[in-house]
Amino acid sequence: MRLGTRDHTTLTAGNFASFSVLMFGLGVLSVGFGLVDMAMTAPLGLVYVAGLAVGESVIQVLNAFFIGFVDVMTARLARAEGSGRSEDEFGAVFVAFGIVLLILEAVSIVFGAICWFVLPLLVADPEVAGAAREYVVIRCFGVAILLGMSAVRETLKVIGARSSSIAVFGIGLGINAALNAVLLYAVPGTLGSPMYSVALATVLAQIAMAVIGIRVVRRQVADRNFRRPGRDEVRAQLGTMLGRGAGIGVRHMNDYAGGTIPLVMAGTLGVQSVAAIGVASSIWTLFCRVPQACFNAAFIYYGYAVDKGSEITAEFRRKVTRYSAVPTIVAVVVCLLISPLLVLLFGGGQVPMRTALLMVGAFFILVIPYFFEGLNGELLSAHEDGGFLSVSSTVATWLGNIPLAAAGIYLLHSGFWAYALAVIPTIGLATAFTRRLNRLSRVPQT
Repeated sequence: MRLGTRDHTTLTAGNFASFSVLMFGLGVLSVGFGLVDMAMTAPLGLVYVAGLAVGESVIQVLNAFFIGFVDVMTARLARAEGSGRSEDEFGAVFVAFGIVLLILEAVSIVFGAICWFVLPLLVADPEVAGAAREYVVIRCFGVAILLGMSAVRETLKVIGARSSSIAVFGIGLGINAALNAVLLYAVPGTLGSPMYSVALATVLAQIAMAVIGIRVVRRQVADRNFRRPGRDEVRAQLGTMLGRGAGIGVRHMNDYAGGTIPLVMAGTLGVQSVAAIGVASSIWTLFCRVPQACFNAAFIYYGYAVDKGSEITAEFRRKVTRYSAVPTIVAVVVCLLISPLLVLLFGGGQVPMRTALLMVGAFFILVIPYFFEGLNGELLSAHEDGGFLSVSSTVATWLGNIPLAAAGIYLLHSGFWAYALAVIPTIGLATAFTRRLNRLSRVPQT
Protein backbone atom coordinates (compact mmCIF):
# COMPACT_ATOMS: atom_id res chain seq x y z
CA MET A 1 0.00 0.00 0.00
CA ARG A 2 1.36 3.40 -0.98
CA LEU A 3 0.89 5.89 1.79
CA GLY A 4 0.08 8.66 -0.63
CA THR A 5 -3.29 7.06 -1.42
CA ARG A 6 -4.38 7.47 2.23
CA ASP A 7 -6.05 4.00 2.04
CA HIS A 8 -4.94 3.40 5.61
CA THR A 9 -7.39 6.07 6.80
CA THR A 10 -10.40 4.15 5.45
CA LEU A 11 -12.38 2.55 8.26
CA THR A 12 -13.34 -1.02 7.38
CA ALA A 13 -13.81 -4.07 9.56
CA GLY A 14 -10.64 -5.61 8.11
CA ASN A 15 -8.51 -2.49 8.62
CA PHE A 16 -9.77 -2.05 12.16
CA ALA A 17 -9.22 -5.71 13.05
CA SER A 18 -5.67 -5.77 11.68
CA PHE A 19 -4.84 -2.53 13.50
CA SER A 20 -6.28 -3.87 16.76
CA VAL A 21 -4.27 -7.09 16.46
CA LEU A 22 -1.10 -5.04 16.00
CA MET A 23 -1.97 -2.90 19.03
CA PHE A 24 -2.53 -6.07 21.05
CA GLY A 25 0.93 -7.22 20.01
CA LEU A 26 2.42 -3.89 21.04
CA GLY A 27 0.71 -4.17 24.41
CA VAL A 28 2.19 -7.62 24.96
CA LEU A 29 5.66 -6.43 23.91
CA SER A 30 5.46 -3.43 26.22
CA VAL A 31 4.98 -5.79 29.16
CA GLY A 32 8.08 -7.64 27.94
CA PHE A 33 10.44 -4.81 28.90
CA GLY A 34 9.51 -5.06 32.56
CA LEU A 35 9.58 -8.85 32.52
CA VAL A 36 13.06 -8.91 30.95
CA ASP A 37 14.40 -6.42 33.47
CA MET A 38 12.91 -8.40 36.35
CA ALA A 39 14.18 -11.74 35.06
CA MET A 40 17.70 -10.37 34.54
CA THR A 41 17.75 -8.75 37.97
CA ALA A 42 16.30 -11.67 39.98
CA PRO A 43 19.55 -13.69 40.26
CA LEU A 44 21.23 -10.69 41.93
CA GLY A 45 19.00 -10.82 45.00
CA LEU A 46 15.61 -9.76 46.35
CA VAL A 47 16.83 -6.27 47.26
CA TYR A 48 17.35 -5.44 43.59
CA VAL A 49 14.07 -7.10 42.57
CA ALA A 50 12.20 -5.02 45.15
CA GLY A 51 14.13 -1.88 44.21
CA LEU A 52 13.28 -2.39 40.54
CA ALA A 53 9.59 -2.89 41.37
CA VAL A 54 9.44 0.28 43.48
CA GLY A 55 11.46 2.31 40.97
CA GLU A 56 9.36 1.17 38.03
CA SER A 57 6.14 2.04 39.86
CA VAL A 58 7.49 5.59 40.38
CA ILE A 59 8.45 5.89 36.71
CA GLN A 60 5.00 4.65 35.66
CA VAL A 61 3.37 7.53 37.54
CA LEU A 62 5.54 10.00 35.61
CA ASN A 63 4.95 8.26 32.30
CA ALA A 64 1.19 8.11 32.88
CA PHE A 65 1.11 11.91 33.06
CA PHE A 66 3.53 12.55 30.20
CA ILE A 67 1.78 10.19 27.78
CA GLY A 68 -1.06 12.72 27.62
CA PHE A 69 1.19 14.97 25.52
CA VAL A 70 1.84 12.09 23.11
CA ASP A 71 -1.93 11.60 22.84
CA VAL A 72 -2.41 15.23 21.80
CA MET A 73 0.36 14.99 19.20
CA THR A 74 -1.16 11.77 17.84
CA ALA A 75 -4.65 13.27 17.66
CA ARG A 76 -3.33 16.22 15.62
CA LEU A 77 -1.39 13.98 13.25
CA ALA A 78 -4.45 11.77 12.75
CA ARG A 79 -6.71 14.74 12.01
CA ALA A 80 -4.22 16.15 9.51
CA GLU A 81 -3.71 12.74 7.90
CA GLY A 82 -7.42 12.01 7.65
CA SER A 83 -8.24 15.38 6.07
CA GLY A 84 -5.26 15.36 3.66
CA ARG A 85 -3.42 18.23 5.38
CA SER A 86 -0.39 16.27 6.57
CA GLU A 87 2.12 18.08 4.34
CA ASP A 88 0.96 21.44 5.72
CA GLU A 89 0.57 20.57 9.41
CA PHE A 90 2.93 17.75 10.36
CA GLY A 91 5.94 20.07 10.53
CA ALA A 92 4.43 22.44 13.09
CA VAL A 93 3.19 19.53 15.22
CA PHE A 94 6.61 17.85 15.24
CA VAL A 95 8.51 21.05 16.12
CA ALA A 96 6.06 21.91 18.90
CA PHE A 97 6.30 18.40 20.30
CA GLY A 98 10.08 18.61 20.23
CA ILE A 99 9.91 21.70 22.42
CA VAL A 100 7.47 19.90 24.74
CA LEU A 101 10.00 17.06 25.05
CA LEU A 102 12.66 19.48 26.27
CA ILE A 103 10.27 20.93 28.85
CA LEU A 104 9.21 17.50 30.08
CA GLU A 105 12.82 16.34 30.29
CA ALA A 106 13.64 19.29 32.55
CA VAL A 107 10.61 18.45 34.72
CA SER A 108 11.63 14.78 34.92
CA ILE A 109 15.19 15.64 35.99
CA VAL A 110 13.81 17.76 38.83
CA PHE A 111 11.42 14.91 39.67
CA GLY A 112 14.32 12.45 39.77
CA ALA A 113 16.30 14.73 42.10
CA ILE A 114 13.30 14.97 44.45
CA CYS A 115 12.90 11.17 44.41
CA TRP A 116 16.57 10.78 45.34
CA PHE A 117 15.85 12.43 48.70
CA VAL A 118 12.20 11.39 49.22
CA LEU A 119 12.31 7.64 48.49
CA PRO A 120 14.48 6.84 51.54
CA LEU A 121 11.81 8.55 53.66
CA LEU A 122 8.94 6.55 52.13
CA VAL A 123 10.49 3.09 51.71
CA ALA A 124 11.14 1.34 55.02
CA ASP A 125 14.06 -0.82 53.87
CA PRO A 126 17.09 1.44 53.23
CA GLU A 127 18.67 -1.01 50.76
CA VAL A 128 15.48 -1.21 48.69
CA ALA A 129 15.13 2.59 48.81
CA GLY A 130 18.72 3.00 47.63
CA ALA A 131 18.24 0.58 44.73
CA ALA A 132 14.94 2.24 43.74
CA ARG A 133 16.35 5.77 43.65
CA GLU A 134 19.35 4.64 41.58
CA TYR A 135 16.96 3.20 39.01
CA VAL A 136 14.65 6.24 39.03
CA VAL A 137 17.37 8.87 38.59
CA ILE A 138 18.79 7.21 35.44
CA ARG A 139 15.36 6.62 33.93
CA CYS A 140 14.42 10.25 34.55
CA PHE A 141 17.34 11.35 32.39
CA GLY A 142 15.86 9.29 29.56
CA VAL A 143 12.25 10.51 29.67
CA ALA A 144 12.64 12.62 26.51
CA ILE A 145 13.96 9.54 24.72
CA LEU A 146 11.04 7.43 25.93
CA LEU A 147 8.47 10.00 24.81
CA GLY A 148 10.30 10.55 21.54
CA MET A 149 10.22 6.82 20.90
CA SER A 150 6.50 6.79 21.74
CA ALA A 151 5.94 9.68 19.32
CA VAL A 152 7.75 7.81 16.53
CA ARG A 153 5.65 4.72 17.21
CA GLU A 154 2.42 6.73 17.07
CA THR A 155 3.52 8.49 13.88
CA LEU A 156 4.13 5.14 12.20
CA LYS A 157 0.63 4.06 13.19
CA VAL A 158 -0.95 7.28 11.89
CA ILE A 159 0.77 7.20 8.48
CA GLY A 160 -0.16 3.56 7.94
CA ALA A 161 3.20 1.89 8.66
CA ARG A 162 1.72 -0.11 11.51
CA SER A 163 3.65 -3.33 11.03
CA SER A 164 6.84 -1.26 11.16
CA SER A 165 5.87 0.09 14.60
CA ILE A 166 5.62 -3.39 16.09
CA ALA A 167 8.86 -4.46 14.36
CA VAL A 168 10.72 -1.51 15.90
CA PHE A 169 9.31 -2.40 19.32
CA GLY A 170 10.37 -6.03 18.93
CA ILE A 171 13.90 -5.00 17.97
CA GLY A 172 14.05 -2.70 21.00
CA LEU A 173 13.01 -5.53 23.31
CA GLY A 174 15.83 -7.69 21.97
CA ILE A 175 18.35 -4.86 22.38
CA ASN A 176 17.17 -4.29 25.95
CA ALA A 177 17.67 -7.97 26.83
CA ALA A 178 21.13 -8.02 25.23
CA LEU A 179 22.26 -4.86 27.01
CA ASN A 180 20.99 -6.18 30.33
CA ALA A 181 23.04 -9.36 29.83
CA VAL A 182 26.17 -7.38 28.95
CA LEU A 183 25.96 -4.72 31.66
CA LEU A 184 24.81 -7.04 34.45
CA TYR A 185 26.83 -10.17 33.75
CA ALA A 186 29.49 -9.66 31.06
CA VAL A 187 30.94 -6.50 32.63
CA PRO A 188 29.40 -6.49 36.14
CA GLY A 189 30.13 -3.57 38.41
CA THR A 190 31.14 -1.25 35.56
CA LEU A 191 28.58 1.35 36.60
CA GLY A 192 28.87 0.65 40.31
CA SER A 193 25.31 -0.63 40.82
CA PRO A 194 23.08 -3.18 39.04
CA MET A 195 20.25 -0.64 39.14
CA TYR A 196 22.28 1.83 37.11
CA SER A 197 22.96 -0.95 34.61
CA VAL A 198 19.32 -2.03 34.25
CA ALA A 199 18.09 1.55 33.86
CA LEU A 200 20.83 2.42 31.37
CA ALA A 201 20.05 -0.68 29.31
CA THR A 202 16.42 0.46 29.05
CA VAL A 203 17.37 4.01 28.07
CA LEU A 204 19.88 2.83 25.43
CA ALA A 205 17.31 0.42 23.98
CA GLN A 206 14.81 3.28 23.73
CA ILE A 207 17.42 5.44 21.97
CA ALA A 208 17.96 2.64 19.46
CA MET A 209 14.20 2.30 18.93
CA ALA A 210 13.82 6.05 18.39
CA VAL A 211 16.69 6.17 15.87
CA ILE A 212 15.42 3.15 13.93
CA GLY A 213 11.86 4.46 14.05
CA ILE A 214 12.85 7.89 12.73
CA ARG A 215 14.64 6.27 9.80
CA VAL A 216 11.55 4.19 9.03
CA VAL A 217 9.29 7.25 9.23
CA ARG A 218 11.52 9.22 6.88
CA ARG A 219 11.49 6.38 4.37
CA GLN A 220 7.71 5.98 4.59
CA VAL A 221 7.02 9.68 3.95
CA ALA A 222 9.80 10.26 1.41
CA ASP A 223 7.21 11.01 -1.31
CA ARG A 224 5.57 13.80 0.69
CA ASN A 225 6.58 17.44 0.40
CA PHE A 226 6.32 18.81 3.94
CA ARG A 227 6.06 22.57 4.35
CA ARG A 228 8.45 24.30 6.74
CA PRO A 229 6.33 25.65 9.63
CA GLY A 230 6.28 29.29 10.60
CA ARG A 231 7.09 30.51 14.09
CA ASP A 232 3.51 31.58 14.77
CA GLU A 233 2.21 28.13 13.77
CA VAL A 234 4.61 26.43 16.13
CA ARG A 235 3.74 28.82 18.94
CA ALA A 236 0.01 28.15 18.45
CA GLN A 237 0.57 24.40 18.45
CA LEU A 238 2.80 24.57 21.52
CA GLY A 239 0.44 26.59 23.71
CA THR A 240 -2.55 24.31 23.28
CA MET A 241 -0.44 21.14 23.32
CA LEU A 242 0.90 21.94 26.79
CA GLY A 243 -2.50 22.66 28.34
CA ARG A 244 -4.47 19.87 26.72
CA GLY A 245 -1.68 17.32 27.09
CA ALA A 246 -1.53 18.01 30.82
CA GLY A 247 -5.28 17.48 31.14
CA ILE A 248 -5.22 14.13 29.34
CA GLY A 249 -2.15 13.16 31.35
CA VAL A 250 -4.02 13.80 34.60
CA ARG A 251 -6.69 11.36 33.43
CA HIS A 252 -4.04 8.68 32.84
CA MET A 253 -2.56 9.35 36.30
CA ASN A 254 -6.00 8.99 37.87
CA ASP A 255 -6.49 5.64 36.10
CA TYR A 256 -3.15 4.47 37.49
CA ALA A 257 -3.99 5.66 41.01
CA GLY A 258 -7.41 4.05 40.90
CA GLY A 259 -5.83 0.71 40.08
CA THR A 260 -2.92 0.72 42.53
CA ILE A 261 -4.15 2.44 45.69
CA PRO A 262 -6.95 -0.10 46.44
CA LEU A 263 -4.41 -2.91 46.15
CA VAL A 264 -2.16 -1.17 48.67
CA MET A 265 -5.10 -0.71 51.07
CA ALA A 266 -6.05 -4.38 50.65
CA GLY A 267 -2.88 -5.35 52.50
CA THR A 268 -4.88 -5.21 55.73
CA LEU A 269 -7.15 -8.09 54.62
CA GLY A 270 -4.54 -10.81 54.99
CA VAL A 271 -2.25 -12.78 52.71
CA GLN A 272 -4.91 -14.98 51.09
CA SER A 273 -7.14 -12.06 50.19
CA VAL A 274 -4.26 -10.01 48.79
CA ALA A 275 -3.07 -13.00 46.76
CA ALA A 276 -6.58 -13.58 45.39
CA ILE A 277 -6.87 -9.90 44.45
CA GLY A 278 -3.47 -10.08 42.75
CA VAL A 279 -4.47 -13.14 40.70
CA ALA A 280 -7.83 -11.62 39.74
CA SER A 281 -6.09 -8.37 38.81
CA SER A 282 -3.71 -10.30 36.53
CA ILE A 283 -6.67 -11.98 34.79
CA TRP A 284 -8.42 -8.61 34.40
CA THR A 285 -5.23 -7.04 33.02
CA LEU A 286 -4.89 -9.89 30.51
CA PHE A 287 -8.49 -9.34 29.38
CA CYS A 288 -8.02 -5.56 29.16
CA ARG A 289 -5.31 -5.98 26.51
CA VAL A 290 -8.10 -6.77 24.02
CA PRO A 291 -10.42 -3.75 24.53
CA GLN A 292 -7.44 -1.44 25.02
CA ALA A 293 -6.09 -2.49 21.63
CA CYS A 294 -9.52 -1.73 20.14
CA PHE A 295 -9.70 1.63 21.94
CA ASN A 296 -6.30 2.56 20.50
CA ALA A 297 -7.46 1.71 16.99
CA ALA A 298 -10.70 3.64 17.57
CA PHE A 299 -8.69 6.68 18.71
CA ILE A 300 -6.70 6.74 15.45
CA TYR A 301 -9.61 6.09 13.09
CA TYR A 302 -11.89 8.53 14.86
CA GLY A 303 -9.07 11.07 14.72
CA TYR A 304 -8.98 10.67 10.95
CA ALA A 305 -12.67 11.64 10.84
CA VAL A 306 -12.94 14.44 13.43
CA ASP A 307 -12.50 17.26 10.91
CA LYS A 308 -14.71 15.72 8.21
CA GLY A 309 -18.07 16.89 9.55
CA SER A 310 -20.66 15.56 11.98
CA GLU A 311 -22.26 13.03 9.60
CA ILE A 312 -18.98 11.30 8.82
CA THR A 313 -17.94 11.48 12.47
CA ALA A 314 -21.27 9.87 13.40
CA GLU A 315 -20.65 6.96 11.07
CA PHE A 316 -17.10 6.50 12.33
CA ARG A 317 -18.30 6.58 15.92
CA ARG A 318 -20.95 3.94 15.34
CA LYS A 319 -18.50 1.72 13.52
CA VAL A 320 -15.63 1.94 16.00
CA THR A 321 -18.09 1.20 18.82
CA ARG A 322 -19.38 -1.88 17.05
CA TYR A 323 -15.94 -3.03 15.93
CA SER A 324 -14.60 -2.64 19.49
CA ALA A 325 -17.57 -4.33 21.16
CA VAL A 326 -17.39 -7.64 19.27
CA PRO A 327 -13.82 -8.68 20.26
CA THR A 328 -14.41 -7.35 23.78
CA ILE A 329 -17.46 -9.61 24.22
CA VAL A 330 -15.48 -12.58 22.91
CA ALA A 331 -12.61 -11.78 25.30
CA VAL A 332 -15.03 -11.59 28.26
CA VAL A 333 -16.51 -14.99 27.48
CA VAL A 334 -13.12 -16.64 26.93
CA CYS A 335 -11.55 -15.15 30.07
CA LEU A 336 -14.48 -16.17 32.27
CA LEU A 337 -14.56 -19.69 30.86
CA ILE A 338 -10.85 -20.28 31.43
CA SER A 339 -10.61 -18.27 34.66
CA PRO A 340 -10.23 -21.42 36.84
CA LEU A 341 -7.23 -22.46 34.76
CA LEU A 342 -5.81 -18.93 34.94
CA VAL A 343 -6.21 -18.93 38.72
CA LEU A 344 -4.17 -22.14 38.88
CA LEU A 345 -1.58 -20.68 36.50
CA PHE A 346 -1.15 -17.28 38.17
CA GLY A 347 -1.69 -18.57 41.70
CA GLY A 348 0.60 -21.58 41.46
CA GLY A 349 -2.06 -23.70 43.15
CA GLN A 350 -1.60 -21.74 46.39
CA VAL A 351 -4.51 -19.29 46.08
CA PRO A 352 -7.98 -20.49 47.23
CA MET A 353 -10.01 -21.06 44.05
CA ARG A 354 -13.33 -19.83 45.44
CA THR A 355 -11.85 -16.59 46.78
CA ALA A 356 -9.97 -15.90 43.55
CA LEU A 357 -13.01 -16.56 41.34
CA LEU A 358 -15.12 -14.29 43.56
CA MET A 359 -12.57 -11.52 42.99
CA VAL A 360 -12.61 -12.21 39.23
CA GLY A 361 -16.35 -11.62 39.37
CA ALA A 362 -15.80 -8.33 41.22
CA PHE A 363 -13.54 -7.10 38.42
CA PHE A 364 -15.79 -8.24 35.57
CA ILE A 365 -18.87 -6.54 37.06
CA LEU A 366 -17.25 -3.38 35.67
CA VAL A 367 -16.95 -4.58 32.10
CA ILE A 368 -19.85 -2.71 30.45
CA PRO A 369 -19.26 0.72 32.01
CA TYR A 370 -15.50 0.14 31.64
CA PHE A 371 -16.01 -0.39 27.90
CA PHE A 372 -17.87 2.88 27.36
CA GLU A 373 -15.62 4.83 29.71
CA GLY A 374 -12.48 3.56 27.96
CA LEU A 375 -13.78 3.92 24.40
CA ASN A 376 -15.41 7.33 24.78
CA GLY A 377 -12.46 8.56 26.85
CA GLU A 378 -10.19 7.79 23.90
CA LEU A 379 -12.57 9.53 21.49
CA LEU A 380 -12.59 12.58 23.76
CA SER A 381 -8.79 12.51 23.61
CA ALA A 382 -9.10 12.72 19.82
CA HIS A 383 -11.02 15.96 20.46
CA GLU A 384 -8.18 17.01 22.82
CA ASP A 385 -10.74 17.62 25.56
CA GLY A 386 -8.09 17.59 28.27
CA GLY A 387 -9.84 19.91 30.72
CA PHE A 388 -12.99 17.82 30.93
CA LEU A 389 -11.07 14.53 31.07
CA SER A 390 -8.87 15.74 33.93
CA VAL A 391 -11.67 17.17 36.08
CA SER A 392 -14.15 14.31 35.57
CA SER A 393 -11.58 11.55 36.14
CA THR A 394 -10.22 13.30 39.23
CA VAL A 395 -13.69 13.53 40.77
CA ALA A 396 -14.50 9.89 39.90
CA THR A 397 -11.19 8.56 41.23
CA TRP A 398 -10.64 10.57 44.40
CA LEU A 399 -14.27 11.13 45.44
CA GLY A 400 -15.64 7.82 44.15
CA ASN A 401 -13.33 4.92 43.40
CA ILE A 402 -10.79 5.28 46.22
CA PRO A 403 -13.26 6.17 49.04
CA LEU A 404 -15.52 3.27 48.02
CA ALA A 405 -12.54 0.92 47.97
CA ALA A 406 -11.60 2.15 51.45
CA ALA A 407 -15.17 1.52 52.64
CA GLY A 408 -15.10 -2.00 51.23
CA ILE A 409 -11.79 -2.79 52.92
CA TYR A 410 -11.94 -0.94 56.24
CA LEU A 411 -15.70 -1.03 56.94
CA LEU A 412 -16.93 -4.18 55.18
CA HIS A 413 -13.59 -6.03 55.41
CA SER A 414 -14.21 -7.40 51.94
CA GLY A 415 -11.94 -7.40 48.92
CA PHE A 416 -14.95 -8.23 46.75
CA TRP A 417 -16.87 -5.08 47.68
CA ALA A 418 -13.72 -2.95 47.55
CA TYR A 419 -13.53 -3.62 43.82
CA ALA A 420 -17.19 -4.30 42.95
CA LEU A 421 -18.28 -0.90 44.30
CA ALA A 422 -16.04 0.72 41.68
CA VAL A 423 -18.90 0.05 39.26
CA ILE A 424 -20.65 3.16 40.67
CA PRO A 425 -18.02 5.80 39.75
CA THR A 426 -17.26 3.89 36.54
CA ILE A 427 -20.90 4.18 35.44
CA GLY A 428 -20.80 7.87 36.34
CA LEU A 429 -17.65 8.45 34.34
CA ALA A 430 -18.91 6.44 31.36
CA THR A 431 -22.12 8.49 31.37
CA ALA A 432 -20.23 11.77 31.63
CA PHE A 433 -17.88 10.82 28.79
CA THR A 434 -20.77 9.72 26.58
CA ARG A 435 -22.76 12.92 27.13
CA ARG A 436 -19.70 15.07 26.55
CA LEU A 437 -18.91 13.22 23.35
CA ASN A 438 -22.53 13.60 22.23
CA ARG A 439 -22.17 17.36 22.66
CA LEU A 440 -18.83 17.60 20.89
CA SER A 441 -19.78 15.39 17.96
CA ARG A 442 -23.50 16.23 17.95
CA VAL A 443 -24.19 12.52 17.62
CA PRO A 444 -26.26 11.07 20.47
CA GLN A 445 -25.19 7.65 21.75
CA THR A 446 -27.21 5.76 24.34
